[in-house]
This record gives sequence, C-alpha cells and structure tokens, in this order.
Amino acid sequence: MAAAANAEVDPRRSPSPNHGGALYLDCETTGLGADDAITCVAITDSNNETVTWHSGHAETLTPEIGGLVVDFIVAAVKAGNKLFTFNGAAFD
Repeated sequence: MAAAANAEVDPRRSPSPNHGGALYLDCETTGLGADDAITCVAITDSNNETVTWHSGHAETLTPEIGGLVVDFIVAAVKAGNKLFTFNGAAFD
C-alpha cells in the first residue's frame, strides 16, 4: 500500500525540520519484544501540523523510510528544535 494509507497524510508534503522549536514524536510498533518492529512514526509540531512516515497500513517500516525519519530528527535537532516523545524512554 502507498504512503497515503492514512487519509490525513499528504505524501506530497515535504517535511521541514524547522517547526518553531518543539516537536512531538510518537510511534507504533508490532509489540514490545526484541524482534518487534516500528510500523509508523508521527511528528507533530507546535502548530499542530503532523508528518507521518510508514511503509503501508500496519507494515514494518522499511530501512529506507526509517532512515528518512532519522534524517528528519537529526536535522530538526541541529536546527535547534526540542524533541519530545510519548513514552519514548519506557515504551515504544
């Protein structure tokens, strides 16, 4: 399935790492075990705009898309943004 599995995701919108200083990250996984994987990552900015990365509905994130997420986060932090996560240190 294409990147538009979520009707609210516009795959034509290019994510920008400069979102006014605060970014909020959440991800979905296939579980909590060592062999489980990420299926979706979403980052929302302080303007309530969200960029979502996934490889299709409930499919494991591909290494290429995972790399795009990492590149986005690194660029955002280098640009001075602060990254906040939901359960980031203890769950997903």
